[in-house]
Amino acid sequence: GFNLFPRIKMKVGITGITGYVGSQVCKAFLEKSTHAVRGSVRSVSNAKKIQPLKDAFGEKFNQLEMVEADLTDESSIMNFVEGCDYIIHVASPFPPVDQKIDEEAIMKPAVEGTLSVLRAAKKFGVKRVVCTSSLQTIRGKNVKKDVYTEEDQPTPEEAFNFYGKSKIVAEQKSWEFIRQAQKEGSKLEMVTLHPGGIIGPTLIRDTEFTSMQMLKKCFMGVYPALPNISTAYTDVRDLAQMHYNALECPGNERYIVANEPYFANEIGQWLAEDFPNSGDTPT
Repeated sequence: GFNLFPRIKMKVGITGITGYVGSQVCKAFLEKSTHAVRGSVRSVSNAKKIQPLKDAFGEKFNQLEMVEADLTDESSIMNFVEGCDYIIHVASPFPPVDQKIDEEAIMKPAVEGTLSVLRAAKKFGVKRVVCTSSLQTIRGKNVKKDVYTEEDQPTPEEAFNFYGKSKIVAEQKSWEFIRQAQKEGSKLEMVTLHPGGIIGPTLIRDTEFTSMQMLKKCFMGVYPALPNISTAYTDVRDLAQMHYNALECPGNERYIVANEPYFANEIGQWLAEDFPNSGDTPT
């Protein structure tokens, strides 16, 4: 027989598309998906932020609907979410390395912004929200284990830093919200993705992204020695693909998106071997 009900075109809303991760996620959806794509930006008229997206997306840019939204303004989030079938919530404040951190400036948009997205999703009948979380909500600083799984959930006090704390609190409150909504009969699902240190090519040139700054400073000799810490890394392109896959994978789950951990001195050795004549200033 033939399909009397052709597949209806869905709309996917992606927050934070001018960011390091959000831009790659948006590109993946524009290139691979049949769904319409809506992206949130703080200002549609900010050419400095929008032009790199035009350059990166090419002719696909014309298929992108941009809507102004701010994580600290719930009415703008409501406006952004209305009409979407799926929401990919990537946007979250990430503090610059070595700068004095205002905890409130990170916590409020991370926690309240995520809850605003979920409240809007529930109100407008969104099928699923995919949230970009972090490996820091799996592995706390006081817990030494050989194996970590998606069942591990450190407390906010066990966070490595304010960023980790914001992600832990945001995720815990999000699952509480989802469980309560489902008890009340809502069909809303959530999926959380947990990358490690995010590395890989950026689509947004001339912008310093925190996750790359730390590595860059190590290579430039800013720090007197490489720290004796291990980090599990995630390529930003793999992470973008995972966001795309997350619309289809089983819902109401946490997914770790990371490689095995490496020590900083191991990475330094590999770079020295592979690029012996490249100097110490990354480009």
